[in-house]
Amino acid sequence: MHLITRCVCDGVIFEPARMHGIDIMRCARCGVLHQCIHMTTDDLAKWYKKEYHDSVYTHDYYHDADVARRRIARYTQALKPTVLDVGCGNGAFVDACREIGVEAIGQDIGGYAADVYESIESMDGSFRTVTLHDVLEHVIDPKATLRSVRRLLDAGGWLIVDFPDFFSKAGRHHWKAIEHLWMLGRDDIRNLLGDAGFVVRKIDEPIPGRFVVYAQ
Repeated sequence: MHLITRCVCDGVIFEPARMHGIDIMRCARCGVLHQCIHMTTDDLAKWYKKEYHDSVYTHDYYHDADVARRRIARYTQALKPTVLDVGCGNGAFVDACREIGVEAIGQDIGGYAADVYESIESMDGSFRTVTLHDVLEHVIDPKATLRSVRRLLDAGGWLIVDFPDFFSKAGRHHWKAIEHLWMLGRDDIRNLLGDAGFVVRKIDEPIPGRFVVYAQ
């Protein structure tokens, strides 16, 4: 069974290929690449809960807290309370927001940090800023995730998406088996956000190998 059966453009016909040692599928309709994985959604959820943070994700809390503070310094006007950090992991970004007096909460399927919601779909209320750091490349249906986020975002609120630059030399290390499902380029992300009801305001490159998209 293939984990992904539908592209972000809703195409269902794919061409197999292999890039950087990973089996991938290229959408015949839009050209978007996704990883070819023979798992069920339950298998993937179990992998994240039992293996990802134990043996795959190697950064510790202190490293993530340092990265979070640098992200916050760069976000400036787009970071407005209340902040929802989707895929918050160990909660370092949430804690860094609170350090400077910005109200924030986190969401993660594993519930690794305090005050964490398991599911976006189960949440209500509204937020002025939603952040997705290293998230969209991991989820089976990025469009559905973005639509759920849009439901929680205030009108005029900011969505900040931090994403690997898979197609740059500096971003080649992001081609990771199982972990990174979608190899999207900047135009792909822009189109995906538009389909989900967002308007892209700016694309930034804070460090080589990554890009950050600001949308409303």
